[in-house]
Amino acid sequence: MKRQIWDFLYRFFPDHGHHLVPSAALFDWQKDPALGRGKVRLEGPEQNDPRLRPDNPELLSLKERYAAFDKKATTPLFWSNEHITKDGMCHFRGSDIYVSQDCGLNYGLMAMGLTYYQALAMDRLCLFERLDEDGHFAASLFEIDGRMVSRDLLDSINEIHFLDREFGLSRRPGFTMLDIGAGYGRLAHRMARALPNLNRYLCTDAVPESTFLCRHYVEHRGIGDKVDVVPLDEIERKLATEPIDVAVNIHSFSECNMSAIDWWIALLARHRVPNLVISPNQKYDGGRTLAVDDGTEFLPVVKKYGYRLERVVPKYEDPFVMKHGLDPGYFHVFSFAGT
Repeated sequence: MKRQIWDFLYRFFPDHGHHLVPSAALFDWQKDPALGRGKVRLEGPEQNDPRLRPDNPELLSLKERYAAFDKKATTPLFWSNEHITKDGMCHFRGSDIYVSQDCGLNYGLMAMGLTYYQALAMDRLCLFERLDEDGHFAASLFEIDGRMVSRDLLDSINEIHFLDREFGLSRRPGFTMLDIGAGYGRLAHRMARALPNLNRYLCTDAVPESTFLCRHYVEHRGIGDKVDVVPLDEIERKLATEPIDVAVNIHSFSECNMSAIDWWIALLARHRVPNLVISPNQKYDGGRTLAVDDGTEFLPVVKKYGYRLERVVPKYEDPFVMKHGLDPGYFHVFSFAGT
């Protein structure tokens, strides 16, 4: 009878998308999901800063300025006034604000471990010697190889290596970057620490809360000598005086209206920014397609202003890591051919 029951279960479960696995074959984190999630520090002196509140006068002023700005650039597809709560102001590196860390494709301990060791093996710039993770502002932390790591750290190291391979940044006497949709300044922080030959890194965003938090984070990390947080209504004037070598947009255009993407690409073309890298969300075709989150493709908008698609590059060079690593996706590399 026992054998008949097991035979029935083995036949039944695969037909319904389930498989029976002996308990001994499971990892600890599969038996207890809490073991597979990162550790989050919700208390700390940096998170008790009284300036991190929704009624901060600086933030309210930014909101007024952005509300009066060109609606083509500021009308959101995804963001709302309720997106960042009062607690979120203090925990802006947490999983539900800017960087997803506990949901989606290939998140958790095993993906973090695979991605870490792959990044370590490919670390020709010795970034793990220059960059670390302290978990400030509620970043989700994993201890791997005796080191605390986060998605912030691993994504940033991977992106810096990619940008260096594409544009030879580490070998330039100096360079300036523009980060469109910079969020809290994740990549800006890592670039300023990783590449001493960085001239300036400009952060801009159409969300006033992001500009406010980015300013705070730049001050917190002490990187104001390299990173300039530019409010939306000042970006045109800034680009007129500061030539850009590379512009990046990491998981931001996918959350914008088409009118906003059009506005940004037109801005880049007016100032003849020579190189543009876009990393879309993976909701459609794993990120091979440039699309916003409602499914509309925006490659034609980018091409309309004279940007030529040079190549689409997988986030990880190793196909195995692309399949099993942390949040796989693609980089779309453009060059400005003129209009």
